[in-house]
Amino acid sequence: MTEIKLYKSSWKGARLIALSLPFVIIGTWMILEEQIGTFDYIMGWLCVSFFGLGISLGFFVLFDKR
Repeated sequence: MTEIKLYKSSWKGARLIALSLPFVIIGTWMILEEQIGTFDYIMGWLCVSFFGLGISLGFFVLFDKR
């Protein structure tokens, strides 16, 4: 069976942060502008939650020195 190796690099972490950050900003804007309980409000929270994980993963990859 072949072995799959995944390599971390600071470039991949920075790229993940850069790609996730606009979606977190848009989601935050949707949360602040819409009324509680509307579709856009809920989608804003989903967007911030999902892409916020991408930002935290990007910081982990960026600063992990293993």
